[in-house]
Amino acid sequence: MKYMQYYAKKFLNHPETWKQWQLAKLTAMLSYAQRHCTYYRKYIVGEVRMDNSMEIIKSLPLLDKNIIRHQEKNVYSDEITDNWKVWLNTGGSTGEPLHFPALYKGLPVEGVCQMMLYMKMGYQWGDIIVSFDGCRIKDEDRSRNIYWQMGNANFPFGKKNFSTLYLDNNSVKYYWEELKRTKPAFIRGYPSGIMEMCKLAMNTGIVMDLKLKGVYLTSESFTQDEKNFISSYFKCPVYGQYGHTESSIFALSI
Repeated sequence: MKYMQYYAKKFLNHPETWKQWQLAKLTAMLSYAQRHCTYYRKYIVGEVRMDNSMEIIKSLPLLDKNIIRHQEKNVYSDEITDNWKVWLNTGGSTGEPLHFPALYKGLPVEGVCQMMLYMKMGYQWGDIIVSFDGCRIKDEDRSRNIYWQMGNANFPFGKKNFSTLYLDNNSVKYYWEELKRTKPAFIRGYPSGIMEMCKLAMNTGIVMDLKLKGVYLTSESFTQDEKNFISSYFKCPVYGQYGHTESSIFALSI
């Protein structure tokens, strides 16, 4: 919230200030890469300034996971040491997960983006979020028809994590019973899993009586028809989101 308040106060009603701040950050980042990253030093030639940083970023080759894996020592800053403490992993929803170094000060950025999206959806303190993801549930829990686990925190990834791995005609009623007990304001997660749950519920005659503020689709692609179906079924807006653990992009569709 400290970061949210800072950004809102400084930039919310000042788009030109926000644009100049972004440009200054981009310029600083490119200048740093030129000084500390062997990979980028060969592409960034000459002085990096605010008036040419946009042209420089446009000229750089797209960085993909294969390049990072094969040239990680050249791509990473020369300030990364063997005892670097903060390493993050991508989720792997779009391929093999990537392991990379990060800074503590960059970690709140995704949280700010997540909060901005939830607030756009009408989030208020106390609203419960649940997720549908690929978490694995212990055999002993599944033997008792438990297909979910408690999340690390309600915001941003969900108070409870429902696993999409065990959805079928027999199990779907237990998912719905737990959803009704939990009373979420938001469901977030994989479009394929949420679609499957909706279809199974319809096929087995389960009544949809949740009062949701929104459904938040993430990590996978989805069609407009799928989005419309989910929105019609839950009788609420559906938002699409894709973000990077690397904090290089956070995009949404409404």
